[in-house]
Amino acid sequence: MGGGSARAAPAVAAIALALAFALGACGGGDSGDDASAAPLKRGDREPANILIVLDASEAMGDDERLDKAREALDSFARELPEGDGVGLAAYSDRFRPLVPISPVPGVRARLSDALSGVEAAGDAALYDAGLEAYGIQRELAGEDRIDGILLIAHAPDSGSESGAARVEKLFEAQAGSATRVRVITVSYDDGPADALAALARASGGRAYESDVDELEAVLRKAWNGL
Repeated sequence: MGGGSARAAPAVAAIALALAFALGACGGGDSGDDASAAPLKRGDREPANILIVLDASEAMGDDERLDKAREALDSFARELPEGDGVGLAAYSDRFRPLVPISPVPGVRARLSDALSGVEAAGDAALYDAGLEAYGIQRELAGEDRIDGILLIAHAPDSGSESGAARVEKLFEAQAGSATRVRVITVSYDDGPADALAALARASGGRAYESDVDELEAVLRKAWNGL
């Protein structure tokens, strides 16, 4: 009996260790983890039309935040799956459409060029930007595809005419619509995570968090989760 118990102990420990690794691999939240190595894929889901909206407020100019965001987005865009469509906008105290949503194969170079011209300046009109992007996507939304906004924000709102309650109510009003526009948010480098999560939740989207060095990994995870 004693020998059997002694032999069982290492086996139990091995099982516990395996479970610990498995739980660790699952992750505790929506962050990048090791997704940077994962290829972008479309699988058998519907095609997606996504407008990427990047915070270009003054705070993004500190600590290379904007530089690293541009690099991550440029690298990410080079591997977007064909069959999807993507566009780009930036915002600070005003919303700036940069690249209209277009099929991936023909838009990668335009995205790269537009990103290189984004500069950090001004307040962060986060909620106004969300409304502007939503208006664009509602006009384009169609059935049998995924229409969404991928909103990357670092600074809390400091310049919007619209408030959180108004924007969230508008997003919630889509519930049950066949052409719902989902908002996927990325709280970038200690961004306004709670405010962004509320926008994502109201629209039926998902919220992620990222530091400056894992943004590409988080973007991949978000796209693969469409």
